[in-house]
Amino acid sequence: MTSFLNSINIELENLIQLEYELNNDPVVPKKVVVRSSKRNNKTYYYQITSSSTKKQVYLGDASSGKLHALARSSYKKELLRLVKRNIKILKKALNDYCPYCKDDILAKLSPCLRTVQFDSNFDTIMEDLRKWASADYVKNQKPFQGPVILAKDGTRVRSKSECIIYNLLLDAGIPFRYDPVLKFRRKNAHGEYVEYVESPDFQIMCPDGSFILIEHAGLLNNPQYAVDLATKLQIYQLNGYFLGRDLFITSDTVDGGINSSQIESIIDLIRARFPYL
Repeated sequence: MTSFLNSINIELENLIQLEYELNNDPVVPKKVVVRSSKRNNKTYYYQITSSSTKKQVYLGDASSGKLHALARSSYKKELLRLVKRNIKILKKALNDYCPYCKDDILAKLSPCLRTVQFDSNFDTIMEDLRKWASADYVKNQKPFQGPVILAKDGTRVRSKSECIIYNLLLDAGIPFRYDPVLKFRRKNAHGEYVEYVESPDFQIMCPDGSFILIEHAGLLNNPQYAVDLATKLQIYQLNGYFLGRDLFITSDTVDGGINSSQIESIIDLIRARFPYL
């Protein structure tokens, strides 16, 4: 729900900014009617100035500056119409939309019922996903290196960047597994499919039963690491995971920094797959 409202607000802000820019653009928005005719394999254009096709103004061929100006003016007219229409729709949607998180619903109950302890969890799918995330699973046994880095829930993670992703997933309420060992299929040197074990940084199960993998690239300046990462991503894609749909890649910058807003955008995309969050 939060992700939906954030997306609406962001789109509304973009539309309002676009409307402001259009209103300050010197081109006068005007709807025009233009027709064309072809002679000697060349197209010529005319502006219709009345309902009668007899009243028309010659504009020139496709390179005509007048034609281009009219096209821009007409385009701006239609764009402004759609922008204003969508602003009105989104403002109404935000005004009419009723949040349905637990606190908002309890606030609408009579005061005596708000204090009653009762089971308010109607989303059994999310409960099953949380059980899946907290159940025992095979984890990557690769030794930890460097300083101890702990996530909010006390879990040790392998890097500060992965800690950021881990905590953002926790805050978003998205059930996940960290550093799981998964089985994939790939072709060997003889072209035969064999079982292959790999460990993505994060695995998420969605309400529809599909899975999402998040892989963080932290050592891209290391040639061997880059080669291993490319191989890993190829295996994921050969097993049905596609970038931007159920496979997301985050990365450190060349100097070891990280872009938190990039990660937050990815988390928002994933959270949109969970209707009760």
